Amino acid sequence: MTMFKIKFNLRISHIFLFSIYSIMALSSDSVSWANDQLKQSIMIYEDISGNKNVSDISSLDQSAFKKGTIHQNFGFTTSAWWIKFELINIQPNVTSLLVDLANGHIHDVQFYNLQDPTHYIYTGNRYSFSSRPMKSTEYLFPIKLMPQEAGTYYLRVEKKGAELNAPLQILPGDYDYVSEFNRWNLFFGSAFLYILILLITALIIRTKVILYYFIYASCLCIYMASFKGITFSAFWPNATWIQINVLELTKHLANIFYILFILKFIGWNSINRKINLFLKFCMILCGLNILCRLIYSVTGWIPDAFMMRFVQSTAILLPIADGCLVFLLYQSWRVTKKSEVLWLLLITTALIIPLIFLVSLHFGWIAALPIYPNLLVIMFLFEIICISVIIIYRYYELYTKEINHLREITILRKKAVENILLGQEEERIRIAKDLHDGISLSLANIRMRLSSLENKSESETQKSMIKDLLIQLGNTSQEVRSISHNLAPLSLQHQELTKAIEELVYQIELVDGNMDIEFKYSPDINKSLSAILKQNIYQTVKELFNNILKYAKASEIKVRLMHVGENLQLEVEDNGLMYDPVKAIHQAQGMGLSSIQSRATLLNGKFAIVTKENGGMLHQLSIPFST
Repeated sequence: MTMFKIKFNLRISHIFLFSIYSIMALSSDSVSWANDQLKQSIMIYEDISGNKNVSDISSLDQSAFKKGTIHQNFGFTTSAWWIKFELINIQPNVTSLLVDLANGHIHDVQFYNLQDPTHYIYTGNRYSFSSRPMKSTEYLFPIKLMPQEAGTYYLRVEKKGAELNAPLQILPGDYDYVSEFNRWNLFFGSAFLYILILLITALIIRTKVILYYFIYASCLCIYMASFKGITFSAFWPNATWIQINVLELTKHLANIFYILFILKFIGWNSINRKINLFLKFCMILCGLNILCRLIYSVTGWIPDAFMMRFVQSTAILLPIADGCLVFLLYQSWRVTKKSEVLWLLLITTALIIPLIFLVSLHFGWIAALPIYPNLLVIMFLFEIICISVIIIYRYYELYTKEINHLREITILRKKAVENILLGQEEERIRIAKDLHDGISLSLANIRMRLSSLENKSESETQKSMIKDLLIQLGNTSQEVRSISHNLAPLSLQHQELTKAIEELVYQIELVDGNMDIEFKYSPDINKSLSAILKQNIYQTVKELFNNILKYAKASEIKVRLMHVGENLQLEVEDNGLMYDPVKAIHQAQGMGLSSIQSRATLLNGKFAIVTKENGGMLHQLSIPFST
C-alpha cells in the first residue's frame, strides 16, 4: 500500500511538473533578449468606443498610451484594448519569433505588423478555429526580423461581457506548438475518458449523488479545456458560438451541480434553512446568468455593461457559496463523524483557494501570469480525482454494510429454519411418546379386561363378539405403534441414517417379496449429517417409498445418497408408472410431494422430479451440508 502511494504521488508530481514546464519552457534563453524588449516597450491604450482601427491607433501620440505589463490583466471591461510593443533584432542573422498571447478564450484578437501592412491577423473566439494561423491552445503570431531591424506591433484584444487578460511572451520561431497542443489534447482526452466511465457508473448505480457529480465533473472538465483554449474546436472548428460561450456556461453549470451534489451527499434539506435558501438563490442566479448569456450571445438584446455587471456579481458569489457548503459539511461531520464527509469538507475548503484566485483574476486584481491556467487546471483536476475517491469509498462502505446485512439475514434465516425443524422434531417425539405411553397402554389395558371377560363368559355369542373386539383392538394397537414409530423411529434415534434406511428397505422387501430395492451411498456420508438433515432425509425416503408402493406399481427402486460438491444429494428412482410432477405437487393430497418440496425450501435446498425416457420416475433432493 505504501509503495502504491509513493508511485501515485510521483505520478501526480510528474503531471504537475510537466504542466509547469510546458509554460516555463516557453521563455527559452534563445529569445530572452526579445522578452526583455517586450517587457520594456509594452504600452496599452483603451478604446472605449471599440471603433478605432490600426491607422487611428498608430497615429496617436505616445502620451495617449499607458505603460503596460507582459502579464496585463484588464479585468471586467466593455472596452477594446490596444497593446503596442517594439522589437529590435540584435542577432547577426534573420530571426523568426512567435508572439504568444497566453489566453485561448478572447473573443476578438487582431495582430498588426507596421513594417508589413499586409501582415495582419484576425482571430479569437469570434472567428472560427480553422482561421487561426497556428492551431494551438493559445494565440500565436509569427514575425520575422532581419539583422538590426526594428519592428512595431499592435495587438487589439476585446472580450465583452466577461473578464479580459492578455499575458504576452516571445517564443522561438521553431517552437513545437503542435506537440504541446497534442499533449493537452491527450491530457483532456484522458479526463473525458474518465467522464465516460463516470457516465456508465451513473447509469448503473442511478442515484442522484452520482448523477449530480457526473454533470459537475463533465462541466468542470469542459470548463478546464475551454480555459486552456481547447473546447470543441477539434470537432466543430467553425462553431464560433460554442467557442465563445462554453467557458461561462460550464462554469455556472458546474457551480449549480456542485451545490446540488454536496446537499445530496450530506442529505441536508431542512436544517440551516437560511443557508439552504441562500444556496438556492445562488443556483437561481447562476441559472439566470446562463439564460442571459444565451440571450446576449444570440440576440444582443442585453447591453454589454449590464452583462458585465451581472457576471461580476455571480463571480463574487462563487467563493461565498463554497464557504456556505464548507459550513454545512462541518455541521454534518459534527453530527455523523463520517470520514468521507470530513474529506469532502477538506476538499471543499481547499476549493475556496482556486475560486478566490479565479475571482481575483477575473476582476483584474492580480497579474495574468501564463502559468495560472495550468495551475487552475491541475487544482480542479486534483479535486475531481479526490472527490471520486470519496464517492468510491462511500459506496464501498455501503456495499460492505449491505453484504454484512445480508449475512446477518442469512444467519437469522438459518436459525429460524433450524428452530422450525427442531420444533417439528420435538413435536413428533412428544406425540409419538403420548401414543406409545398413553393410548397404547390404554388399549392394552382394555384388551386385558376383555380377555378376562371372555374367559368368564358362558355364552358362545358373547365370546365370539369379544373375540372380534380383541382382534380389532390388536389391529388398532398395531397401527398406533406404527404411527408412533413413523413419527420418531427408534432405528433413526439410535443409529446412523444409512442403517435406518437399510432397515426400512429390509422391512419393505420382507412384506413385498416381489420388490427389489437397491441402496447405495458414499462411505463417509454419515459423518457430515446434522440431526435436522438426518431426520428430513429419512422422512423424504419414507414418503417417496410410500408413494411408489401405493401408486407407481413399480418392481424396482434404486436409492442413492451421496456427496455432490457442498451438497447432500438423495436420488430415488423407480420403474413404475409415470405422472406429471407439476400436477402431482399441486394436488390437494399432494402424494406427499408438496411436503417434500416445502421441506427442501426450508432447508435452502432443491427438489426435482424427472420423467425417465424408458419409463419410471427419478426424484432428486439436494440440500447444502451447511444447513
